[in-house]
Amino acid sequence: MKRKWKYLYFLIPIIILAVVLVIGIRNERSGYRKVNGGYLYRFKTEDYKTVYTEQFQEERDEKIEEIKSLRSYTFQNSLMIINPYQTNTNSLYVYFKTTTPSKLRYTIHVEDNDIKDYTNTLYNEGENGLTTEHEYLLTGLIPDKVNHITLELLNENNDVVKTKSIDIQAGSLLSNKKVKLEKEDGESSENLVNGLYAVLGNDSNKTYFLCLYDNDGIIRSEIPFTGYRADRLLFQDGLLYMSVGMNKMAAMNRLGQVEKIYSLGNYEMHHDYIFGKDNTLLVLTDEKGADTVEDLVLSLDLETGKVTEVIDLKDYFGSYKDMTVLPEDKDQLDWIHINAIQYDEEDDSVLLSSRETSTIIKMSNIYEEPKIDYLIGSKAFWENTEYSDYLLTQIGDFTLQSGQHSITLEKDDSLEDGTYYLYFYNNNYGKSTTYPNFNWVENYPGIGTKRKVEEGDNFKSQYYKYLINENEGTFELVDSFDVDYSGIVSSVQDIDGNTVVDSGMTSTFTEYDKDHKLIAKFDVLNDTLIYRVYKYDFMNFWFTK
Repeated sequence: MKRKWKYLYFLIPIIILAVVLVIGIRNERSGYRKVNGGYLYRFKTEDYKTVYTEQFQEERDEKIEEIKSLRSYTFQNSLMIINPYQTNTNSLYVYFKTTTPSKLRYTIHVEDNDIKDYTNTLYNEGENGLTTEHEYLLTGLIPDKVNHITLELLNENNDVVKTKSIDIQAGSLLSNKKVKLEKEDGESSENLVNGLYAVLGNDSNKTYFLCLYDNDGIIRSEIPFTGYRADRLLFQDGLLYMSVGMNKMAAMNRLGQVEKIYSLGNYEMHHDYIFGKDNTLLVLTDEKGADTVEDLVLSLDLETGKVTEVIDLKDYFGSYKDMTVLPEDKDQLDWIHINAIQYDEEDDSVLLSSRETSTIIKMSNIYEEPKIDYLIGSKAFWENTEYSDYLLTQIGDFTLQSGQHSITLEKDDSLEDGTYYLYFYNNNYGKSTTYPNFNWVENYPGIGTKRKVEEGDNFKSQYYKYLINENEGTFELVDSFDVDYSGIVSSVQDIDGNTVVDSGMTSTFTEYDKDHKLIAKFDVLNDTLIYRVYKYDFMNFWFTK
């Protein structure tokens, strides 16, 4: 009998070891393991055609809730998940609970003298920005490096009450984008405004990426898509809206979960979208298989997902369309090429930028009975058409916009009713493949004739700002400055007194101070174009002050 107990005592530690090994193997396979500072989980990377579906996102969210229920996570032993919803390569999800309301600040440090520390205080929906249940997405991890992350728990007075450090080995970027951009300081000593530069791409049939860069040109987020760029980022009620495919929009929460996917059905996006009335998006689209392209405006209901055709420009500019011709190398007629949209709720109007005609179009009452209000364009271009009477009168001596992009409506309470500003990137490029008989050089002094400058060229693009006076039927140039030339694409953005400019064909973007002096220029270090660059501070989404 004693001999049997002797063998049993010998077997017990072997059995325990085997159980531990089995549990360990199971946890390693599931990606869940104990690390310094808590518990780390890594999901297997799935195909991105699957990621941007509600089924995938719901299943992933259920799995995360299951992991959250495994134990009680505290600040010292928190739950951490690398890129939880597979929508932000450089991100780390953190979850824990505290006994007293507080908030979290984080700092990312890597052993690289060329990469500065990155610090943010994280936003949560608790009262006064404080909570006892903490759930965040930390973005900004540096790929292919050990990221030393310091977490600081702050009280209502922003005093540090607890701190800890964790080391996370970040994986590689999915794209071939640069971790660090080339940065050139300008003559201005003013500061760059707070935020992340969203470097937006161009059309692609492959997986595409939105990359966010900080003020030092360091990548802080890589967001993958499925064959189309994000034209801009829109924020509403805690959700980020953006295009993620040729006919697919997504609404993403601050943790990276895509809560809603919208399909445009038989339509495909191009160039731009903006919030409309009653929780809708106004989207520039093509109809698949149509004879014409880039001439439709749709309304997407964000509650129901219903898609409604709001404006078909062929119905309003039909006699001009009949004057255009199909280029020999094209299958579809790009006769008006709308590349930007702005919405004004005061009269349910839109401002549309037409690159092919170098004209800015205003149409009002778009949801009921759309009508043309005015055009800003060349008299020479529109003469002998029924549309010449819609042209606003130019005040002052300056060359009109040509090939413009990225128009932005700006209201000012100091202006009288019926007056407002409109600023944009004036490409200063003249070409219309569907209306080839118009002489751009003769009618636009100094106009560019190429998409990209070559040695010996002295073309310039500009930031343009118009004051529109609908009461008088006039427009005038109230602000402008030269920027690097780009015949197509490109963008401008006024933000907190500075101006961010993307000269797309140069693959560079810049930020200027209020006096239009250069603060910094960033080079994305490739030979391709950049569609747009806008800057966002992500306040009350990822971050808080």
